[in-house]
Amino acid sequence: MQLPWLAQAYNQFKDSYLNNKMSSSLIIEGTYGKGAYHLVHDIVKLYMCSNANENGPCNKCKSCQLINEGSHLDVEIILSTKTQDESAITNNLNVLYEQNELGTVRIDNLRNISSFLHESSVINDKKVVIVQNAHLMKEQGANSILKTFEEPPLNRLIILVTKSFSLLLPTILSRAVKLSIENISLDLAKDYLYQNNVKKEDIDIALALSFNAPLQALNLSRDIITVDKQDYTFVEIVKNVLNLFLLYLKTQDESVIDFISKLAFDKRMLILHEIVLEILKLKARVDASNLALISNIKESELFLKQNLKMRSLFNAHKFLLDLEIAEKNIPSQASKANLREFFRILKI
Repeated sequence: MQLPWLAQAYNQFKDSYLNNKMSSSLIIEGTYGKGAYHLVHDIVKLYMCSNANENGPCNKCKSCQLINEGSHLDVEIILSTKTQDESAITNNLNVLYEQNELGTVRIDNLRNISSFLHESSVINDKKVVIVQNAHLMKEQGANSILKTFEEPPLNRLIILVTKSFSLLLPTILSRAVKLSIENISLDLAKDYLYQNNVKKEDIDIALALSFNAPLQALNLSRDIITVDKQDYTFVEIVKNVLNLFLLYLKTQDESVIDFISKLAFDKRMLILHEIVLEILKLKARVDASNLALISNIKESELFLKQNLKMRSLFNAHKFLLDLEIAEKNIPSQASKANLREFFRILKI
């Protein structure tokens, strides 16, 4: 166990497994940023270990060694993919640590689950199937695994991973034990980032922009973004955008639009969304010291309160959501025009 906030869910599985009370079908709710796939890795290692006990896997048997090396022939991972051509089935456990939340889970790969589980094991008498991003299964695909999911063969484990239980069909949910990664305390998240060498002054911003998901916050804090041949950390970009945001509201300086438009679409949307949400909270009388981004521009708190209307803020937020939905159909050269429209809506 490397991530302390996963202990409750992991111990719940471990206790059930060691006491022979474990279901053979498991659904884990959680995101990559909160460590859902780290939990999957830890559970699979425990389950496949030949000598598992209260202290966890032995780290000595053949299965433990293979999992430590990153690949196990009795473990199959079905990935969500963006195209039909991508390789979507693997026994490489390292993919669990690679963020992938797009695409779909193909029905032909789901239909492969039953045959894989009925094949003889290579290492010992157990096998595991993991379905990544199970919420991306189409209804036909989910229905294709119902029988196997309800009654897997002996010594077999099926794990579905989803960002929310509510995104799965009730018929799937009713056939499995459910584990959820609980909300992570702010202190625990901050301590994790501090222990991983994130600057103290950057932690709050990284967590705010990752929705308090420590692994996502860690990735953001390490992100290097190049604008006009100059490298910035992600947090430096956020602080720059904050100041430019205020500058444009006051002066309509076109250099602001130019800089922000050069950011990747997802980063731009993420930052602008959070700025708008924090201003809404500020106008709802949340103290600025509790707002990670706004607290970096305290001297402008009064200006934001007096010059931006709640209705305009809500409309600007909706405009950003509409842009995200239409992203694929928006030409890159339209980014500046969209930014001007965003600021126009804010100032109405």
